[in-house]
This record gives sequence, structure tokens and C-alpha cells, in this order.
Amino acid sequence: SRYCSVLLTLMASSILVDFNFDPSQKYVLAFSNTRMDAYLDDGSAAGNLTSAPWTTAILNDLRWLVEGDTVFLCEQSMQTQVIKRTGASSWSRAAFAFDGGVGSTVAQPYYKFAANDVTLQPGGYTGSISLTTSASFFVNDHIGTRIRFLGREILITGVTNGTTATGTVQETLPRGHRLTVADSTKFQVGHVVEHSVDGTKGIVFAIPSTTEVDVIASEGIEIFPNSGILISPDGQSAISGATYTASQPALTNWDEQVFSDVRGYPGVVGLHKNRLIFADHPEIPDMIFMSVAGQYFNFDLG
Repeated sequence: SRYCSVLLTLMASSILVDFNFDPSQKYVLAFSNTRMDAYLDDGSAAGNLTSAPWTTAILNDLRWLVEGDTVFLCEQSMQTQVIKRTGASSWSRAAFAFDGGVGSTVAQPYYKFAANDVTLQPGGYTGSISLTTSASFFVNDHIGTRIRFLGREILITGVTNGTTATGTVQETLPRGHRLTVADSTKFQVGHVVEHSVDGTKGIVFAIPSTTEVDVIASEGIEIFPNSGILISPDGQSAISGATYTASQPALTNWDEQVFSDVRGYPGVVGLHKNRLIFADHPEIPDMIFMSVAGQYFNFDLG
């Protein structure tokens, strides 16, 4: 039959994907070098896509999910593609884009790929700032990607060298505070501390003197009160004053977006309980990333 003849021809140079839009409209999608061709089940042509990012070299590694009128297409070296049937013989293609989050944030997963002891020091807390790491980290492909400092997003806009970059703050960063306390010996660098009244939690990053502790808020209200009690794992001490520190601290509490040209993309895509699933990341292959239920482009936590 014509259909079988078309299939045999396609199988020699293409990856074939069944696409059943409804019982009366069934397609075979043929993925070949930089293009996709669609065929109805009688073998007749039903549209195509050209100038696609997949090439012959990665065809055998393509993985896909068909869901309704959409195909999610994955491969570790290629940004995930979203192909939609827009008509009986028309199709669209776009790179997968995560939903926007609160303000200017992006609802995507993050992970610290740098070694655990590598610190990041922001040069400010809002606007365009410098970014400095304690070991080589930045590459040119980081431009346009996002990192987070204490969970707050920064868009990288330039890379000077492996340890120096610039970025635009997407969420105002917490600021360092110098707290005047009765006795700083109750605290150690790295301690997670808490304010006795409003519950603000922070990280001790320096102890300048016997009556001073430098803290940056990690949870709760970002401004530490200038009174009350500061509680640590080793004890507590009364606070009698609070000012901002002259510069931001260098901390290990930072991470970067999981999927990028720097780190790679998911090699597998799936669906479970109405959540889109990405897995088989080239650098963290054992991790699984799941969307919010019913929101396939929202990978925010919670």
C-alpha cells in the first residue's frame, strides 16, 4: 500500500513518531536532519517543519511525549522543543519556555553544580551588580542564564572571567546586617540564627568583635530588628543595635538554573499524575524534575 511504501522510505533516514490527534486524524511524524514531516495514515503529506535544531547526529537519542495537540521533544544537547498541531496540515515549533514566576522570576528548577564550598559574593542587592565566585565557575554561555543567591534570582548579563561576572537582580537580595549584641561568643560563622520576636532567620557570616555579629537574613523579614534576642545553636544574646554591612557576604548558599547550554537539557520527558516530568540530565542523571500539577511549564517548588 501507499502508506507502507511511505513508511519504509521514511524509516531509512528518519525517526518516526505516532501522533494520534483524534480517531479520525492520525499522523506519523518523521524527524530527519533539521526537519519534521507529517503524514496522514493514508500516506499523504500533512505539513512539515524546517530549520529545526535537531540534526542527524542526535536523531537516535531523541525522546518524546505526545500529549493532546503537542509533542515535547528532548535530547540532552538540545533545548527541549514544543511542537504543536495548529491545523489539519500545519505545525508550529518553539523552544520550551518555563512560565514566569512572581515578579521577574522564572518558574524553573535550580541546582548547585559548583562544589559545595564555592562561594558567591554579589556586589550589591539590587539593579546591575558584580558577581564573584571563590573558584572558577563562569563561562560565556552563562550569559542569559540565571543564578540564585539565598533563593533570589539574578540574570547573568556578562562574563569577565571564570570568577567574575555581572548580573541584573530579579528579586531584591537580602542585605547583610551588623548586629550589636551583648556577647558574640554565643555565635559562630555558619550558624543559622533566629530573632526571638519576629522569627527572622539568618546566617552568621562574620564576627567582627566580642559585641558584633554579621548576619544576613535567609528566611522571614529581611531587616533584623535593633532589639530583642538573637538565638543560636550555642545560646542567645540581647541585640542593642543593627546597621547594614558595607558589603554583601560571600556565601555557599547559591545555585543555578538546571537546564541551559552550559549544563545541558533533559534526555527524557514523561507525564505522571498530570505533571510534566524531565529526567536524564547529563550532569545529574539521577534527578527527576516535575511540574506543578496541570501546569506543564511551571516547575516552581511547592
